[in-house]
Amino acid sequence: MAMEKQKRWQLYLIIAVIVLTLYNILPTIFYYSKPLSSPIDAPRAHDVAVSIVDRVNALEDQSKDWLMSFSKLLGIKPEYVELKAEDPRLFRVGFKNSQDADLFKRFLSQAGALIGFVPEQLSLYPGASLNGAQEVLVARQIGIHLDPAEVDQLFKFTPKYQEDGTISKSYRDLVYDRTALIAHGFAGPSETGLTVKAIVESPTSPEAEERILALAREIVDIDKSFAKESTIAKRLFASFMQVDGENPKELTQKFLAKVETLKSTTEARREALIQEQKKKTESGEFLGEAKEQELAALGNQKQTLEAASHVLRSRSAEFNASLSPLSLEEIQKTLATTPINPKNSLQSISLQDRNPFVDFLLIDWGSDRVSVKFYDDVQKIREADPKNESLVYLKNKLNQYIVNDVSLVSRLTDETISPDGETFSVNLNQLTNAQSFLTFDLGSLANKQIHQVVQQLNQTWVPQHADLVKENYPVNLYDAYKKLPAQDQKLGLVIYAPAMYAEAPPQGFNNGSVYVIAKGLDTIIQKYRDNPKSADSELLMNNISELNDLLRKNGFIGYPGSSYGMGPEFSKDFIFELQGYYQPLLTATREDFSVKGSKKLAVLDFTDVEQRILTRNKIDDRIQEDLLKWAEDYSAAQVDLDATRKYLIPAPTKNPYIENFKLSFAKYFRGDDRKILKWGLDLSGGKTVRIGLRDHNNRPVTNPEDLKQATNELYTRINKMGVSERTIRVENNNIILDFPGSQALSASELVQASAMYFHIVNEKFTPNNPTLKDSVNQFLQGVWNEAAVTNRKDVQGVNEIAWRHLGGDDQQTYPRSEAARVLYDNGLRIPSPDDATTGNAFNDTLSAVAIMRGDDYSEWEGQSTPLLIVFRNYALEGSSLTNVQVGYDPTQGNILNFAVKGSYDGNKVVGNPRDNFYAWTSQFAEDKILGTPKENYSHGRGWRMAVILNQKVISQPALRAALRDGATISGRFSQREINQLAADLKAGSLSFTPHILSEQNVSAELGTQERARGIGASLVALALVVIAMISYYRFAGLVASCAVLLNILIMWGVLQNLDAALTLPGIAGIVLTIGMAVDANVLVFERVREEFKISGRIASAIQAGYRKAFSAIVDSNVTTIIAALVLIQFDSGPIKGFAVTLIIGILSSMFTALFMTRYFFAGWVKNPNNKSLTMCEFIGKTHFDFIGQAKKAFIISAIVMLVGSYLFISQKIPFLEWISQVDIH
Repeated sequence: MAMEKQKRWQLYLIIAVIVLTLYNILPTIFYYSKPLSSPIDAPRAHDVAVSIVDRVNALEDQSKDWLMSFSKLLGIKPEYVELKAEDPRLFRVGFKNSQDADLFKRFLSQAGALIGFVPEQLSLYPGASLNGAQEVLVARQIGIHLDPAEVDQLFKFTPKYQEDGTISKSYRDLVYDRTALIAHGFAGPSETGLTVKAIVESPTSPEAEERILALAREIVDIDKSFAKESTIAKRLFASFMQVDGENPKELTQKFLAKVETLKSTTEARREALIQEQKKKTESGEFLGEAKEQELAALGNQKQTLEAASHVLRSRSAEFNASLSPLSLEEIQKTLATTPINPKNSLQSISLQDRNPFVDFLLIDWGSDRVSVKFYDDVQKIREADPKNESLVYLKNKLNQYIVNDVSLVSRLTDETISPDGETFSVNLNQLTNAQSFLTFDLGSLANKQIHQVVQQLNQTWVPQHADLVKENYPVNLYDAYKKLPAQDQKLGLVIYAPAMYAEAPPQGFNNGSVYVIAKGLDTIIQKYRDNPKSADSELLMNNISELNDLLRKNGFIGYPGSSYGMGPEFSKDFIFELQGYYQPLLTATREDFSVKGSKKLAVLDFTDVEQRILTRNKIDDRIQEDLLKWAEDYSAAQVDLDATRKYLIPAPTKNPYIENFKLSFAKYFRGDDRKILKWGLDLSGGKTVRIGLRDHNNRPVTNPEDLKQATNELYTRINKMGVSERTIRVENNNIILDFPGSQALSASELVQASAMYFHIVNEKFTPNNPTLKDSVNQFLQGVWNEAAVTNRKDVQGVNEIAWRHLGGDDQQTYPRSEAARVLYDNGLRIPSPDDATTGNAFNDTLSAVAIMRGDDYSEWEGQSTPLLIVFRNYALEGSSLTNVQVGYDPTQGNILNFAVKGSYDGNKVVGNPRDNFYAWTSQFAEDKILGTPKENYSHGRGWRMAVILNQKVISQPALRAALRDGATISGRFSQREINQLAADLKAGSLSFTPHILSEQNVSAELGTQERARGIGASLVALALVVIAMISYYRFAGLVASCAVLLNILIMWGVLQNLDAALTLPGIAGIVLTIGMAVDANVLVFERVREEFKISGRIASAIQAGYRKAFSAIVDSNVTTIIAALVLIQFDSGPIKGFAVTLIIGILSSMFTALFMTRYFFAGWVKNPNNKSLTMCEFIGKTHFDFIGQAKKAFIISAIVMLVGSYLFISQKIPFLEWISQVDIH
């Protein structure tokens, strides 16, 4: 029988397998062939700087392309679109006629704001064009062009260590810059001192009265909380007058006079209300709830002012002992002269008794942290285990004061000061193990910014009033202004950027801002105040309004120079401030720059080459995502029912598919961490997340069946997120998730559930209530300060802090602050964290604290904190929504319409969602509260309904009418966000709410030794197999060895394509597969040897050898696969990883051993010179009677099975229990 011929499809299949294998394994080869662990040096940092400049400048061409596409969408064709060379912030867009220009302007403002990448957004420029009505000026967010030739001037490379291992001067300067600001926050002018100074220098006003009351409450609180002989109290009172340029004794007396004046005023107001109450009582009427609250508040204020006055008099010596605050220059000098301890790399900076709690700061150069070190008496109380109620109260009070102080410094310095053991610390690096840095000079950026502001003011603001014309009211840069004579410095616009100068800015000014100072503007306004309706007065106000509008459109905010915190030299001026002038450009870089310390430099951390590859990939992915989002928005706009929407989003200027191909191609050779073979947690480290589950009543889930259900749901969720080689197990009622390698997913993303609830806002305890406004703000500020400093900014942590502030942890319910006491007396009740039952039953006696979404106050509805007090029970939950539909409203943007189900799902059988929803909304709708005390708390509007998604308030519309069958949700959603929200709500959420208890990174060093041993064992096994095969089977062994190598590559490619991670059990599976692959070749070659001896023809021998060995090979491999499938059912991470690797290896070995080698030999035998296969024969002919010895073999096997069973039972191994404890994969 002749050898079967090679077939073309077999060749194509082999080539396809090899190509696919190479395609899958090459990314790993390219990735690991790079010096991943090498630090970023100066040449590499220069390349990063060049790429940043190119990325920012590329926005110019992208904006031009967008303008062309937008014009095409409107059906008009501009004659030119040019970027102004002298002002790169502006595009000149010219049209044939004014009608086209008007159409362009009509839609541009709204369309430009819808561009997904904020630094790329466009707007109409307020100034007039030089070419009349046919030209439109379009403003960009980025106002400068970065000159590639100035890269070395703009960017500086900063290594962390010098070649000798010592700290480099440039890095030390960066740390000192930040540390000096932190020290100044603690030891500079105190917040109370600045407030006292502002009070005594300003006339009486409602704002000044509020500040006096706040300080009076604090003075009384300190006096009550600490013993008279307490050194902490003495330091606190001494810090009250810690301010520059003031005599503490005189300042104390002036403040005392202000307190006495307010006390008299308060008593007069209170007496007037008492008389009104008497008249009402005599006529059988009531004073009214609002005035009753006001009367009670005035009584409390009088008592507080009297007590504060007494303390100021009796402890005046302590107030008079205030020291002058430390200046930045003094702190910087201390830093420069204080040595670093070479033994422990520590450096201490004394605050010289300028802070009541903090003794000194400690720089740990080894761990890159700045720690706060308290006085011994403070630390003693913090670490004490209080034995009685008074000590508990003292400890809580002290911790609250420290939290407020740390929170204040955190806000002033823009630093994250986090708990660190028994103290607090600042992490100096954004990246763990940062080795070098790239700094961006913000001073040069500010210089370019102020020149543009001057140019814009000169070209656009043309006042006609005699006092404001340029001859009398010039526009000057700060340098030119300082050179003017004193009499010429009183009037004019001064453009000032503090970051450009080495000296500290004047009081109230910030290095992170650009200012336009309208010198003497208040003096000019006062001249016309007596005749406000005169032509000159109206012209003056119109010119000032034009200036205000112009600067406001450029991001400036205006306020009087006499505002709190500003120096007295600016009291007659008006100040316009552009905060974070650098932010649009830094955002445009798409890099994680941080701006800390004096805000003169933006700093980008580097670790190694691998980190930069991952960062570059992430940046390119974001650019591609923006393009995809643009394409999605364009497609949605073209089919939108709102006709105008079609003209707001132009067609993308790039093809998303082509760009995606280009990106994939670039990342393929650069190194794509998502397409490489990853090491498992046991070989490379990774992330371990511990999760606790809570039910709808916020109670911990402990039922094993519930835990199993939640585990399955989490397993499904993580699968959908594409996370491979995950390990999930249950441990002590918690769920543990292990993720190998460098996962780009945070724990919060892994367990995020789209849980939505609707709560009514308790308007009585919001800033909308004029009577309790101050107490509410102080209470919420105190809660948020503690939450931020202690890193407990989740809903549960915030509510526990609020509960404690209201005295919940005190047996006598003694609120911690005067503001908390006022709210408690007025009925605010937050339940204990132990009483976590919630529901939808109407209950307006218990409240809870909700958290608004957003990272800063600009997104917090005008509040200084994101906290909002709502009723604890919800009016509606997301699972009760149906018919969820995405919509669009011209005034509200993307919205979500929904209907309410008529009945509850599952075990809820009492009531229905519609009735419960109506029961809540009917109590607080606008038409229902008219004429009731409730309307006083919301200015006559309906109370708000907070829409809470994933524990964040996303919207809080006022209830205009009672709701029952459905409603609409709005919340500034993007198209992608609203679609995702709708999909999540339709799909449902987890049965239980997951809470992240801990998130730990497992060091890669833990698996280094095991990885080396595992790889070494595999290489040794492979080498021995190759040597043995070639030694015994010669040429055939060489072919078999090549097949084994190809088999390993195919396994590699399959595992990588599955995004699996290689673990120790997986390596064991690979080694076993090598042996099985060789075993298949041994069976074939032995059959070939036997057939060749019989026929003497090599072609027929090979053909018969493969045919006869096929069934034995298939049978053995199938039985092994069956065993592996059984192992998979154990659902254990290590066991399952071994089984999956084994199955892949078996299938690939069968392909290489039975298909590829057979194809090779089919071609090999065509050569007439190949007449035999030389093989060794160490073992001669054997004549063993297998059939005759079968009975003995059966008996021996039965004995072994019985003995094994006996030993198994005797050891009492609880097999089923062991199975249940195995890790769930």
